[in-house]
Amino acid sequence: MIRFNIPSRIRHWPKPSLRHLNTKALPRKVKLSHQPIPVIDDTKAELDTHSFERLSQAYQMLGSKNKFSWSALKCYEFYEKSPSTFLQDLMQYPRINKGMISFLFHHYHHSSSIRVLILNDICTLLLAGKLHIVVAVLQEMQKLDILSAPIVTDLDFIISQKTKLDAIKLQITLSDILVRLSTTSGEPMVSSSYLLQFSQHGITISAETVRQVITSLMIDKDVYHSYNVYTILKLLDEYGTTIIDSSLAPKLLEYFIENPKSIFFANELLGRLERSAVLEKESQEAQKMLLNYILVNLECGLSETALSIWFDHIIVTEVCLPALRVFFEKLTDSETMLRVINSIPLHLREANQDILQILVEFYGTRPGFQSEFNKLIPKLATPLPRLVYSSLFKAFMHQNNEGAAERILGIIFKSKNGLSHHEFYYIIDKLLQQEDNMDQCLTMVRNTDISVSKLAYTRIFNEILRTDNIEDYGPFFNELYIKFLKLSADDVALESLTVSIVDYLTTFISTRAGKKMYLRINSLDGKSNAFQSDKYSKMFNFEKYGIPNKFKRFMVLSTGGRRKCLDIIARQSIKESDIDTIKWSIEEMRFLGASVQEISKMISKEVNEQ
Repeated sequence: MIRFNIPSRIRHWPKPSLRHLNTKALPRKVKLSHQPIPVIDDTKAELDTHSFERLSQAYQMLGSKNKFSWSALKCYEFYEKSPSTFLQDLMQYPRINKGMISFLFHHYHHSSSIRVLILNDICTLLLAGKLHIVVAVLQEMQKLDILSAPIVTDLDFIISQKTKLDAIKLQITLSDILVRLSTTSGEPMVSSSYLLQFSQHGITISAETVRQVITSLMIDKDVYHSYNVYTILKLLDEYGTTIIDSSLAPKLLEYFIENPKSIFFANELLGRLERSAVLEKESQEAQKMLLNYILVNLECGLSETALSIWFDHIIVTEVCLPALRVFFEKLTDSETMLRVINSIPLHLREANQDILQILVEFYGTRPGFQSEFNKLIPKLATPLPRLVYSSLFKAFMHQNNEGAAERILGIIFKSKNGLSHHEFYYIIDKLLQQEDNMDQCLTMVRNTDISVSKLAYTRIFNEILRTDNIEDYGPFFNELYIKFLKLSADDVALESLTVSIVDYLTTFISTRAGKKMYLRINSLDGKSNAFQSDKYSKMFNFEKYGIPNKFKRFMVLSTGGRRKCLDIIARQSIKESDIDTIKWSIEEMRFLGASVQEISKMISKEVNEQ
């Protein structure tokens, strides 16, 4: 079976808590015969004193006032060092130990720790070939209505045929029952560990049961999402993608892509399903899912992966418009964008007004496409949508057609929502590309509401960092700080400011300084108000670079923002031949989901430009 290579940071992720994964060390596989299995007999004249000594200690642990999360773990650890298991000792004399057996199974549904203690013992007994004990345990569970109806049916069949079934077939059947039991008991991660153990021991579990475990793992969409998707891929390592049918495939893809932090695993799954031909790519459902993968990859800065999905699998129709817009926003290479445009059917390029708007902005804001731009203008249908005015404004600004730009700007000002923050940014950016316009830009942002001027503020901030007199702009920094306090914690302007600081430190101070700042900002991920604690305040010392230290409260990076920072650090490291930082940035990019091909292309382009 093919295994997939994962970045070392993912390989060394901490595992979920013990209650989800505490399984016994695998015993050596016991060779089973084809003879009927024995039955339990607790009428022996001699009693096993060692068994009673162990049970005495186990009783004290579980009967203490401590929570089961502590006492069950202690019992588990105690029996790990013994030649027997807890259930084996109990079932050796079931009538004598009836009280403890009832106590355990009474708490089965109420305590995850007790549940996993029982399930792990059953797994250990199965792998050790002690099948008669497993059957006896399941019978006790049946008496207390713990087992589901399908499992009861299977157990009744086993009991009725126990003198006829050979041990190998029985072990397979009981193993399948254990996996289903742990899954229906709400422990799919534990079920997964059993599936992996059984596979390593050559015990075949039905594809339907494996699918049931995978489906159960997909229920948790928040807490253990990253662990679940990793576990599902490990199960596919062992059981193959052929167990995934056409109905499960799109649901699985949807689950993997729900958390952008799992984009590496999501792209890995998509590649596997493509190779196995289980995904019906032409279906409407699959096309919708593939477009979603494109959007998430673009947001995570993985443009090459998004392009690969687009060119290989997408049937371009009107529903592709959101992806086309994001392609235009994220892609900077004109040649690549032209390939995307040329993949759009001619009838859509000729008649669809939304696509025409994208083409107007593309051709109008890039050199060498004036004739294409001029041909598009007559095709625009009136009344023009608001987005078309925005694209025309940017195009005329780029072409230095001030008269046309002013006329369009007048129309925009009269529109319902007025000027957008993107349009205002474009004006400031254009002015800053010309000399001696800083004072004019400062006046404009000061007289404009922060909801419109926020990105323009970061553009001016970025320009100031590249001057020789940063210290002269203290009033501007204070003004930016006060206005940015009004923004929400996830506002795009905060990330833009963060990327600007990492860019400045990397390019003008050192790659090591940029890397250090990136790691510190990254460590704040998921920690609300982390900037207020003394610990995190000491992590940031912006003042030695001429930046107010209070800006630390604005530092935030999404997955896409991290990728931007890593691109900056990697490119500068290549220019400076900083091998250690190059290696580090590549590993970080892999952790964020970048493919080897994507990283190689970036490095080759940077080397060729030097």
